[in-house]
Amino acid sequence: NKKRASMGDTETDLKAPEVDDVDPLTDKEAYVSPEKGPLRLRAKKFLASKTAGTKLGRKIINRFLGPKGEKIIEALTGAACKLHGKKDAKAALVDLYKIATKIKIMADEKLLTASNTVHADEPLNLLGVQILDALSTEGKYNVEPLHRTIEQLRVIVTGLMKGHLQEKNYKKLNSLFEIYGSTEFLEVVMNDKTYESEKKDLFENLSILLKEQMVELENKRARARPKKCQSYGCPYLSLAPEGKFLGSKYCAMHHLAIYGPRTTSVCTDYFVKEVETSKYLTSHLKANGEDIKAKFKDCLQGTSPMDLFKFLRAVQTFNQLDRGLRARAEIIIRKYLNPDSPHSVMIDSECVDEVKQSIENLAEKSRRRASSRDIVHQHRRRESLTHYNTPRNLFKKATSKVEERLDTILQKSFLGSDSHTSYVETIRLPPQKLSLAQSQKKTALMAASKADTHRADMDLKQKSI
Repeated sequence: NKKRASMGDTETDLKAPEVDDVDPLTDKEAYVSPEKGPLRLRAKKFLASKTAGTKLGRKIINRFLGPKGEKIIEALTGAACKLHGKKDAKAALVDLYKIATKIKIMADEKLLTASNTVHADEPLNLLGVQILDALSTEGKYNVEPLHRTIEQLRVIVTGLMKGHLQEKNYKKLNSLFEIYGSTEFLEVVMNDKTYESEKKDLFENLSILLKEQMVELENKRARARPKKCQSYGCPYLSLAPEGKFLGSKYCAMHHLAIYGPRTTSVCTDYFVKEVETSKYLTSHLKANGEDIKAKFKDCLQGTSPMDLFKFLRAVQTFNQLDRGLRARAEIIIRKYLNPDSPHSVMIDSECVDEVKQSIENLAEKSRRRASSRDIVHQHRRRESLTHYNTPRNLFKKATSKVEERLDTILQKSFLGSDSHTSYVETIRLPPQKLSLAQSQKKTALMAASKADTHRADMDLKQKSI
């Protein structure tokens, strides 16, 4: 480098070109030449390359991987033989051992550490769960999500190995991802009956090696397992997610009865009191705030539509407290009811005065109770000045007026908007589940009719007796 600098090269010319994290198979500039490391490291890498394909090299790696790891490699090689032929499978096996040896050396030399590989933890864990899920699933399995995770890992692994592998070995690393991570290979291993023995061996050994991922998979399946409908006395199961439909804690019949009206109408309670659905309203108000202000100028009276929403949420939180706090009430008054506040919801002064007077009356009543107690209860006296039961209807009148204004915006601006359509897609029953709801309703009506008939017969018998 000193010699090149004396010939006129600048410092920037001596640096290796910066490379973005791109697909190494499609970008020819993704490869970075390795820097010359210590002689001991270079000697280790040289020996690894020469011995990786030999029995000695395989013995070293198999001892490192353990018997279960060796069985996994055998199963992968067997599947590759069936799909790509014995010659290509054998070459891939040699490359696999060679790359594995080099990775082990890098780990031993602290070139790969927990800190510089932390970004690979989450994709690796996800890959383990997905592989176990695919191997243990009966019937056809969609391998596309698994393939996307492998592609994500390929970018991470090749990024970590940049500058540590020669170009030919860098290509071999990418080739391994092509062979063992392609959709074609995943499809035959997971779904082709002729690969049943390899699939079985992979699951038996991976489920032992990946114990944490196996537990996570079992928990995931337990969460996805259908549960009974939460409607009292309903014998049907709750609905699982399907496409954009997010599923439901109710059966098809009760879900249609509860959520059916929400697909064609809007109500403040739906989008203020329910946290999961409020995000659809807030996204609409934030995206169209200025247009709403201009269109509903008279209704808003100079306030922001987001402040109307936030006031209702603040009152809802206040009402959910076990004991009302004067400080909390005063914050709501100061922030949302004070006409000089930038977040004021512009409620008439008479309504605001009523709220303030109610708080003062409660505080005065609390002071009188505290002063009448014995001096032994000093702690309770101090507490009673700030903590006391607050009536749940303290903001009822103000809330009613704000809800009326916000409901106008919901009906004329939010209903039918992109945000509302996105919400409807999450609760609308798919065609098959809609048919199921109608069938369940018909069955329920027949059962109710039979019960009424039986009850009438029993009454007649009782009267005759």
